[in-house]
Amino acid sequence: MSFYLIGLNHNTAPLEIRESLSISQRKLPVYLEELCSHVQCGVILSTCNRTEFYLWDDNPGNITKGFDNFLHARSGLNMESISNYLYCKHDADVALHLFRVASGLESMILGEYEVLGQVKNAYYAAESAGSLGLALKKLFEAAIKTGRRVREETAISQNSLSASSMAVDIALSKSDEPADLKALVIGTGEAGKLVAQVAKAKGVGSIIMASRYCQDARDMADKLDVELVDFACVEKVLQGVDIIITCAHAPHYLLNAEQIRHVLSNNPGKKLVIVDIGVPRNVDPAIHGFEGVLLYNIDDIGRACDSNLSKRQTETNAAQAIIDQEIVRFREFSHTLNVRPIIRSLAQRAENIRASHLETTLRNLNTELSPKERYQIDAMTKAIVNRILQDPIGYLKQNPQNSLYVNAAVELFKLSERK
Repeated sequence: MSFYLIGLNHNTAPLEIRESLSISQRKLPVYLEELCSHVQCGVILSTCNRTEFYLWDDNPGNITKGFDNFLHARSGLNMESISNYLYCKHDADVALHLFRVASGLESMILGEYEVLGQVKNAYYAAESAGSLGLALKKLFEAAIKTGRRVREETAISQNSLSASSMAVDIALSKSDEPADLKALVIGTGEAGKLVAQVAKAKGVGSIIMASRYCQDARDMADKLDVELVDFACVEKVLQGVDIIITCAHAPHYLLNAEQIRHVLSNNPGKKLVIVDIGVPRNVDPAIHGFEGVLLYNIDDIGRACDSNLSKRQTETNAAQAIIDQEIVRFREFSHTLNVRPIIRSLAQRAENIRASHLETTLRNLNTELSPKERYQIDAMTKAIVNRILQDPIGYLKQNPQNSLYVNAAVELFKLSERK
């Protein structure tokens, strides 16, 4: 195997460092294209609590140098400057880590469901960008299957929380009766949608969602039965709200200190709770400490989740047992990766010989065959070739690490390429 993982998460890096490597879904195609100009294949998983680069290259020596060049090209950083925050894994450890991520065991909120969808989105983005490759394709498909099994066969996600639901809980815990509150949600992606759903379910009296993409968000707002405003008008809305929850992906602050200071000066004695779950942050941290304002970020939510950990901790053993089963299955596949290029070359050479001789034979026949007869002869010759190759290919798959079998196949069948 030649799987590599380079990443950081909420356990290894503070928020300001995670912000510097966070990549929005909209920018993934550009980043994936750049990444694969330095390594053969790659998948990028970027969420509010992690940014991870899953890499594959036939030549392991290319990985670190190639990734370092990519990192510098896209962010101006290098691995050495952030090495204290990074974790690097390879081969079997990569699979184990990704399976645990997809299962919610590596999340800030143990068992969260949203991360499985984020793993799927990373997979689809790489597939669309042409950066996936067979090895990473199989790795991510196995991880997604594992994550699905864990949620279906254990109770780890039962009544589980999410950053969005925790944001609402924190905001309500610091406020008056929900029915008397007016909430502003900035961001209409999946996180914003979930914030609005939870706030509505908990009885928040009035909910406004702000977006730069109102046309795209109109149907969602109608289904949720909430007010939708263009973000360009958000300063007017700020004057009348009690709670602000931000969950947009933006390269700069969406709310700055001057805006909040203006709101407070126009509303003496106003109390305002702001929960910022954006990464990068949506709210200027300078607001922290303003009289009458309580400001929380994604790491504050993580600390609030610690008390919830024990409720689902007992399910981790059951989840890990499923992960261990799937790891064994994946290893059986991955062990054959080294011989798959040889098997492909062998099968292709045999097919080329078969097709060439069949075409010559059919062309030299004195009689005209019907389409059915031609099909039957074609199928028969394929079956003969497949049967002849069955044992050699079987031995290669059963002994992927034995170079004697590989070298013998190359010499006996004159396979000049191992691609």
